[in-house]
Amino acid sequence: MFRGVLLNRNKYGETYHEEKTITPLKDTQGNITHYVSTGRDISEKVIAEQAQARLVAILEATPDLVVMFASEGQINYLNKSGVTLLKLKNADQLAGLKFFDLFPSNIVEQALRTGLGIAMEVGTWSSEVVMQAADGSEAPVSLVILAHYDSINRLSYFSAIARDISERMHFEAELKHQSTHDPLTQLPNRLVLEDRLATEIERARRLNCLAAVLFLDVNNFKRINDSLGHTIGDSLMQQIAIRLVLSLDSDDTVARYGGDEFAIVVGDLPNIDHLQGLLTRIRVEFERPFTFSEQVTYVTLSIGIAVYPYDGLEVDDLLRNAGTAMYWSKASGSNHYRFYAPKMNARSHERFNVRDRTKRRDKKQRILFCTTNRN
Repeated sequence: MFRGVLLNRNKYGETYHEEKTITPLKDTQGNITHYVSTGRDISEKVIAEQAQARLVAILEATPDLVVMFASEGQINYLNKSGVTLLKLKNADQLAGLKFFDLFPSNIVEQALRTGLGIAMEVGTWSSEVVMQAADGSEAPVSLVILAHYDSINRLSYFSAIARDISERMHFEAELKHQSTHDPLTQLPNRLVLEDRLATEIERARRLNCLAAVLFLDVNNFKRINDSLGHTIGDSLMQQIAIRLVLSLDSDDTVARYGGDEFAIVVGDLPNIDHLQGLLTRIRVEFERPFTFSEQVTYVTLSIGIAVYPYDGLEVDDLLRNAGTAMYWSKASGSNHYRFYAPKMNARSHERFNVRDRTKRRDKKQRILFCTTNRN
C-alpha cells in the first residue's frame, strides 16, 4: 500500500496537494489483480502547515522570548531565546512549568494577575517587569501579553513576548549617574546636595529636630595644583572625597560643590553638639599625609557650618550662610571651623561698604588728578 502527498493538477490546470492512498487488491493466490486509489484535496491543510512552519521559524529566530500558555498558566511553547533568557538547559525543563513560575512572586501578585485580566478585556497588556531565571537570577524585560480567542469568542490561550532590557536599563542608570554625580570624584553633585538638604529640612521641620550643612574648602589647593601638576591635583581631589566619605555616618551626604569646595548634609540631629563627632573624624582623617609616588603633602580644610532652623529655613539660606561661615573660618587661619552667626553677614556688608567707599574715593581722586594735569 502507498500513502503520501502528491502535487496534482485539476481539470482547470491548477495544481493542488492531494493526499493519495493506493491499495492493491489480490486474488486467492496472492497475486495483485487491481489497485484501488483514493485521494483528497488537502491544499488548505498543507498551506496552513507551511504557514505554521514559517511562523515557528520566525519565532525561533527572534531574539525576544516568546511563550504560549493556557489560561491556567501551563506553558505550551517557549522559543530558543526564551530558553536562553531563562537559563534553561533545554526545553525539557518546561515540563510542569507554569507562566507564573517565570517571575518573582511579588511581580505575579502585583502586576501579572492584573495584567492578564486587562489582556482578557482589551486583548493586550504591556509593562516593564522582572523575569526570574532557573538559577534564581533576575532580568528586567519589556513584557507584552496577548489574549487569543476562538471563532465563538472563547478564550483559547495567551501568548507573551518579553524583550531583555538590561542594557537599556544599565545605560539609563549611567546617564542618571552622570547627571547627578561629579565625574572626577564620583560624589553627588550640587543638584543632589540641594535635594538632600531640602529633604532633611522637611524632616527636621516635621520631627522638630535639627539639620546642618557643612561647607568645606581645601586650603591652598591652587598652590598644590600649580606646584605638583593637575594630574596630582585631580588625584588629590579623589582622595579627599574618599576620606570625607569615610568620616560620615551612613545617613549623611557629602557632595562636591565645585572646584575645591565640598559640602556635607547632616540630618536628624538631636543637638548641635552631635556634630562634634563628625568634625573630629574629619580632623583625624586629614592629619594623615597624602602621598603621590614620591610626593607627600598635607591638606587642611576650612569649614563653615549652618544649622536649621537657627541659621536659615530654606536651602539657599543655609548654603549661603554656611559659605559665609567658611570664609570667616579661612580668615581665621587654616584648619579651622566656624558656626554661622548673623554678625558675620553684618561684618561682611560693612567690609564691602568700606571697600566700596574707598574705591569711589580713589576713583574721584584719580579724576581730579587727571583734570589737574590737563590744565
